[in-house]
Amino acid sequence: MRSFFLKYITRYLAVFCILLIVYNPYLKDWTLNGDELIVLEVGRNDSVKDFLKRFIYNGPGHYSPLIFALWKLYALLPSHFALIHLVNLALFALAPFLLLISLELLLPTILSILLTCILILSPIYYYHVYVISAHANTLSLVIFFLMFYLLLKTRKKPKAKYLYISLIFFLLSFFVRETFLINFFILLITANFYFKKNVKKTLLLIIPLGVIVLIFFYLRSKTLSQNNIYYSYIFNFYKLKDTVLFFTPWLFNYPAGWQYGVSQPPPFYYLFLVLSNIFITLGIYLYLYLKKPVVLFLILAGGVITLLPYFFLSRILVFYLDLTYPIWLLGIAYTLSLLRKRYARLTVITVIFIFFIQIFTAAWVIPQWVKHSFAGESNEIAKNFIKALQSAKIDNYQSLCITNHVKGRWPTYEGKLAKYFAGHNLDVISTPGQEVPDICLKRDSLILKNEGNTYFLLDI
Repeated sequence: MRSFFLKYITRYLAVFCILLIVYNPYLKDWTLNGDELIVLEVGRNDSVKDFLKRFIYNGPGHYSPLIFALWKLYALLPSHFALIHLVNLALFALAPFLLLISLELLLPTILSILLTCILILSPIYYYHVYVISAHANTLSLVIFFLMFYLLLKTRKKPKAKYLYISLIFFLLSFFVRETFLINFFILLITANFYFKKNVKKTLLLIIPLGVIVLIFFYLRSKTLSQNNIYYSYIFNFYKLKDTVLFFTPWLFNYPAGWQYGVSQPPPFYYLFLVLSNIFITLGIYLYLYLKKPVVLFLILAGGVITLLPYFFLSRILVFYLDLTYPIWLLGIAYTLSLLRKRYARLTVITVIFIFFIQIFTAAWVIPQWVKHSFAGESNEIAKNFIKALQSAKIDNYQSLCITNHVKGRWPTYEGKLAKYFAGHNLDVISTPGQEVPDICLKRDSLILKNEGNTYFLLDI
């Protein structure tokens, strides 16, 4: 038992160290901004009663009551941004760790590590790493990988405990994020393995759960987009086409979409890597089609299920592929496990080549992402705001006034970011207008003006 735990602790630490090496150069100086500041405020102010109310919430926005526990975790930490990001990275590390131990049930450890690094380096997960408000995505990813691990264990040696644990985590996934449908699909396959393809027994478990899922989505469909200017559903063919054309390039690491804001066109070598990625992936899946067409169908069905909530959604973001990409990658891993039985050397070469493609991808995309993405721009605005506060010695003021506060309003949470650097209670007044409010003139206030991504001291 001791060696069992030591094995998994070692693997988790290895995954965490890889994440630290890849992302720490930028993450160590990353601020908290926008929704992240709301997370800290809610975590510190909301009570257990507020937490319980979230379970019966049926209003606009996302349904994710269990996330409150993570908010409380961040609230316990001191207001040290680097430490908060380190904890967030440690939580995210659980996902690739579970992927690694799942892959080891299919492939040798070294190949499993390389495939895990391919996921770690994917641009789809930059948001999870750099933005702590993505914890719902991270937790849903952890549950997905855990259930997939239990599926593989059940396939190898059916045990009741694997099915029951999988069932518990499926029910928990209801309270994390509305994208839990893929977990229902995994549970169905796990039950089928456990009951040894006894359709009747499988349906006796799955049908009641299916009814619960339908009721849940019926209730949520009534309120999901109410009073929400960002998210609504547009049911037509053109919206479906645009969504598919948006998502597909990112499966092969081609940058598309406003939120990644890549300023320069991809260089030739990068386009070559994208094309190589396409040909290799299609070749792998062609082999799977020839050997195990049913498995290919299940992989494609799983990919479609992960995207069902998004096909007709008005506002599409790249990290919505965070559950689709693992299925894509796991399909590749399973196919390579088949290929390895006859062509072991070719399998190793293929994994190494895909691994290097991902390294070059990260080397080009990460510097672009941290500078030009919407998260990167928000970080820049927040850092400029902090520099202005520190330069003006915010400790010497009891209040802060910010005029023309338009572009920097969301990244700084209407200026409330300043409270983490004042060292005392600070009154913050934020206005989109050019005029300085009278109340600011009557006090000993620090007055800043927001211009684009920067802040200037107003001397009045």
